[in-house]
Amino acid sequence: MKVNGLIKMVMCMIAMCYGHAAMALDVDTNASIGAFSALSITKTADMNFGNVSYETPHSGSIFLGTDGVVILRGSSGLFLESNAPTNAGAVVVTGDTGGSVIDISCQRNGTMTDGAGNSLRVQRAEIAISTGVPARSGTRCLGLNNIILTVDTNVDPVPMILMGGRINTNNDAIDGDLEYNTLNAGGSPVRLRVVYQ
Repeated sequence: MKVNGLIKMVMCMIAMCYGHAAMALDVDTNASIGAFSALSITKTADMNFGNVSYETPHSGSIFLGTDGVVILRGSSGLFLESNAPTNAGAVVVTGDTGGSVIDISCQRNGTMTDGAGNSLRVQRAEIAISTGVPARSGTRCLGLNNIILTVDTNVDPVPMILMGGRINTNNDAIDGDLEYNTLNAGGSPVRLRVVYQ
């Protein structure tokens, strides 16, 4: 009996000292994410200065506006062929449904070659947004690290970036009856950069 009483007393003491009832509390945490299509840029047209006839010697500049119109300035011995198609470069920004702000920058120059060692530089590249403007009226490119325009896609949800530039034959004379193109060997395009946030 004494042993049974001692066991009961020890059991009672254990229950009092260590026998706390456990309690558990649960809470649910919800999760959400806003999902928007990533922006994409699509080139829909390359810059096309058309066709030019030349005499030797010749001089002056050939300008392509962001409106796609080609003009001569300060030229001698250069003649535009009126029936040749011309157009500004065009890049469309699409895919945003969340109202991003996009920053645009572009290289100042590119190089067209005839593939046989002769080259013409595209200089003073310029851009306009959605509506082209005459040559020398666009926003001048200042290099890829210099933002020149910012577009709010809440205001212009599908902006089109139009590109023009200049060929200065005073620095690079036309040397042959071939097509000069940035795609030919030794050529380099004018790069455009779009950064969105």
